[in-house]
Amino acid sequence: RIAGYSSYGDRVDLYAYESYIDLCPNGTSCATTAISGAATALAARYPKITPEQIKAILLEASESRSLEVDSPNTLDVALESGTPRVRRVVRVFDPGTQMGRMFEVAQQKLKPAESGELPSP
Repeated sequence: RIAGYSSYGDRVDLYAYESYIDLCPNGTSCATTAISGAATALAARYPKITPEQIKAILLEASESRSLEVDSPNTLDVALESGTPRVRRVVRVFDPGTQMGRMFEVAQQKLKPAESGELPSP
């Protein structure tokens, strides 16, 4: 689900899957830390990575999903009228399941000499 108050469209590049769960239903306060953590993990492994490269890698590692908009106004109207609920197709990055994919994409996109990749422990 997407919180009804969430921005969408050209202003939003990526949603964090964990930005709307029972433990943290307030969107940005969870999404920011989830995506920042993934970006930090990339920067730790690839010290020479640029912000533009981080964004491109996160977007490529994400997946397109059609999610329901969780808004009292739209859900109540949909439930009462029997019309379909509002859905948006967005790019979603789930740090819990897509970190491996993120590192695979980074390894494919970044040349070793340019990335400054640190050796695996």
